[in-house]
Amino acid sequence: MEFAESGLKFTFAETHWQVIQFDKNINYEKLADVVQETKAIDFLGVYQLKKLVLFEIKSFRHHRIENKPRLKAGADELTTEIAQKVRDSVAAIIGAGRNSTNDKDFWLNASRLSRGWKKMVRIPTSRN
Repeated sequence: MEFAESGLKFTFAETHWQVIQFDKNINYEKLADVVQETKAIDFLGVYQLKKLVLFEIKSFRHHRIENKPRLKAGADELTTEIAQKVRDSVAAIIGAGRNSTNDKDFWLNASRLSRGWKKMVRIPTSRN
């Protein structure tokens, strides 16, 4: 399956991944309609039915100058933005696991996996 975000293309092998574009999913949209200011990650993935992966995509290509302050060491704006998205997304995942009538098995599994966080990994990428 393929997704596009921030001018980038992402491909996930359907044999290993279940992925949704979280910020465009009906469960998130319902929550955002009720709880104003709710933020969301870009993609939610379940890898081999065992690992929950939250993807937040940031492409600063063509916006390097205006984003430079956000990327400086000690700058909290970007960190806070991503933390809020993760917090709100995990809450939405748990809620969808309890209440969703769309893709019920996916949401039940994602909700169950969200309670078993072991570590958070940041994967920096750069293309020169």
